Amino acid sequence: MARRTRDRGRTALTRVQALLACALLLGVGSAGTLASWSDSEIARSPFAAGSFALASRTDDGAFATHPEADPAALSWTLAPLYPGDSAAAWVQVQGAGSVDGSVSLSGVALSVDPAAGSPEAALRDALLVRASVTSSTDPTPPECIASTPGVEVTGLTQIPVLPAQQVAAAGGSTVTYCIVLTLPIDAPAITQGVALTPTWVITGSTG
Repeated sequence: MARRTRDRGRTALTRVQALLACALLLGVGSAGTLASWSDSEIARSPFAAGSFALASRTDDGAFATHPEADPAALSWTLAPLYPGDSAAAWVQVQGAGSVDGSVSLSGVALSVDPAAGSPEAALRDALLVRASVTSSTDPTPPECIASTPGVEVTGLTQIPVLPAQQVAAAGGSTVTYCIVLTLPIDAPAITQGVALTPTWVITGSTG
């Protein structure tokens, strides 16, 4: 009888210990939940994309944008040309946007493509084209004359390969191209009195 009483006591004790253990475990879990605090900080600011644009001039006037439909007009130092003579003209380019970039002389095209064997084609192919490029923070108009050195090619179907130039935003720098056209002394006679209108393309890009 006494043994049964002791056994029941041990069983009861065991049950109490088990319940206490559960209570302690639940207590730990409850304490961890109560201690989980949180907070946040929020930040916001407006953002706008920059812009890249070019402006040019061919005389000592103001810089302005010149789209394909309204190109700037070059002022040649000598016209018309005679065999052995040269004419020079310049164009200056500035960045007109808020982003820096680079510019290159990328092409030349005639307003009308001459027919094969025509006097216009003969003049196009006979002309010597010389070009140079400089970059400066000084926008003063350059001295671009017939003797200005540069890279030379034959014919208006090609462009002199010149290094790309960095152009600063908002007019911070000025890139100047000097172009010299020479009619060779042995130019074909059929080129007499022929007129051509080449359009020079200066391309800019960012990055």
